[in-house]
This record gives sequence, structure tokens and C-alpha cells, in this order.
Amino acid sequence: MRLLTSVELAMGDNGIAYGNNSIMRMIIQHEYDLIEDLTETRGAEWGKLFQSGTPQTWIRRLPDPLMVVNLQPNFHAGQWIDRVNVHGVIEVPFKDMEDDCLGDQLYLGTVAGIIAYLSNGINVLIHCQAGISRSTYVTTGVLTAIHGWQIWEATSYIASRRDGAGPNNGFFAHLKELEERLHQLGERLGM
Repeated sequence: MRLLTSVELAMGDNGIAYGNNSIMRMIIQHEYDLIEDLTETRGAEWGKLFQSGTPQTWIRRLPDPLMVVNLQPNFHAGQWIDRVNVHGVIEVPFKDMEDDCLGDQLYLGTVAGIIAYLSNGINVLIHCQAGISRSTYVTTGVLTAIHGWQIWEATSYIASRRDGAGPNNGFFAHLKELEERLHQLGERLGM
């Protein structure tokens, strides 16, 4: 058994932490997960799609060029812009609450923007606080539009790449409402 430091816990390593003479069992997400390498599925001119919780210094290990999509309120991802690997940030903060879905046009516009970056060879990191619900909500739309998948297919695909990932019930219901419009968006973008 390995003891973890608070720095290791903050960076997202898995394990058991000891503190104040008590044992805390912690299930911690990976720092980030590669959801899809679109260079393999769409062509060499495409970027890679990543999903995570709140970025830490590990963000410097992601390939450049990188665009960060911040979905987390009260977190300003612009601090990571260095023009070396992180070239920009799209801020679309909202709460992880079932009734806090993005408006249809804002959601579809966000998905279209992410696809535009990816299709031009820019890697994209979509993050929220834990990398579970909000980021999956947006990543699902991206994959649904690109591949023409059904919502359940996209969420299952993401869950197979990021443990515990899944949109909350309100986000899932909104995705189901937008499924056909996401397919139409993909067709308009030439997917």
C-alpha cells in the first residue's frame, strides 16, 4: 500500500490517503482522458478530443495546439494560455444541475465551434469540475454530430473511456431533445 501526498491527490492519482490518524478511501478520476483520436477516425488533419476535471499543471502534457473549453463556473481557464501548447479558452460556464441546461442555440453553437477547431487540427480539452457530467454533456453533442450516433451510443462511448462519466438526467433529456438537430448540424458541417 502506498501513501499519497496531498499534491498527488490534487493531481488526481488513485489510491488511499492517510490523514489525521484516519483512513480516507478516495476514488479520484484520471487527470484527463483521451476520448477520441480523430486523426485515426477522421483523418490526419483532425485534432484529438480530451475530457477532464479541473485542469492542473498536467495540462502542459497535452499535445499542442490545444484549445480548452471551460464549463466550470468561477474558474478562469485563461490562466493556462501560454501560446506554447494552450492557445485559447472557450468559456461556457454553467452549473451541474438538472435544470441548468444550456439554451439550444448556445449548445449547438458551442458544439459547432468545438468541431471547427477539431477539424482544423486543433486538440480540444473539454473540462468541468470533475469531468463527469457537464463535460460529458458537451462531448456527447460533439461525438453525436461528428459520427451521427444516437445519444446513448455517444454517452456509452465516453463512459468506456472515462470512468464514471455521464450527463445528469436533465442534461441527458436535453441531449435526447437535440439529437436530430445534432445530426443535422453534423450533416451541415460535412460529417
